[in-house]
Amino acid sequence: MVNNTKIIMVAGAALLAVGIIGATIFTLKSEAPSPDGISERQSHKKKRNIRIRKNRKGAERHIQTPKSLGREKPNLLEDLDDEAKLTAAELALLNELQEGVDRESFRDVVKTVEKIQKMIREKGFDGVPVALRAEAVEALGWFTPDSLAELLGFMADTDPDVLDDVMTKFEDAIDDAELGDRALSEILKSVAKVLDNEEALDALFMGIESDMRNSVAVATYKEILKTGSDAAKSRVWESIEDFTGEDDIKTIEQLEEWLKENPDDEDDEDFFGPDKEEPDDDAAEAGTPIKK
Repeated sequence: MVNNTKIIMVAGAALLAVGIIGATIFTLKSEAPSPDGISERQSHKKKRNIRIRKNRKGAERHIQTPKSLGREKPNLLEDLDDEAKLTAAELALLNELQEGVDRESFRDVVKTVEKIQKMIREKGFDGVPVALRAEAVEALGWFTPDSLAELLGFMADTDPDVLDDVMTKFEDAIDDAELGDRALSEILKSVAKVLDNEEALDALFMGIESDMRNSVAVATYKEILKTGSDAAKSRVWESIEDFTGEDDIKTIEQLEEWLKENPDDEDDEDFFGPDKEEPDDDAAEAGTPIKK
């Protein structure tokens, strides 16, 4: 009986020892530096962050400003549908819009758009001709991203073509590669205060996820959580998960801790900053000074 007890005790001790040794080996293996001095855990984390960064940097930034595209200013009267029946007062508003565009006066265009939006508030969208609403959006589109706030007033338009044009201009403005992530952040924090259109929110959060360095994105998320519309706030944590690749960030403190572990890269300004004007080859060859 004694011998059997001793055998059982010895066997148990042996199994315990094996377990301890195995656990120790596993821990050492997990934390053991790789040939380049990085543990497996660190290596996994590094690869994950590189993957996230590649995904973000791989996002197509295909939109350029009207100037860089060589686009002509919109001719609102020429674009007017032949079947559009506008009153003399409505035609006068359209002429005001065109004059503002021709002078490149954003202030004047906004003043005229405010008159049109006042008409919409009083009569409803259907009480204002579609043609006038469409040309107001076209005029505002020339001045994006500065005109994003004014475009918001047409995001509930009842005409599908007008609404589609509004959303296209909104998304294009957010994707403007010449803007830079800091300027983009200020714009998005401002419009997020009143934005509730789901498609527009998709574009807003995609702008953060694709076009901002870590520090700017985190600051933008934090501000939206403070001052954003209820619809915007409800989307923040989902976007943070997509941005960071982490599904356990649920508080601002955890988000700030993530930023400490994932600081900006040295080359982030080159990628996420505003695009710099490309030198004019012909001017350079001729020795003509290039304006900065």
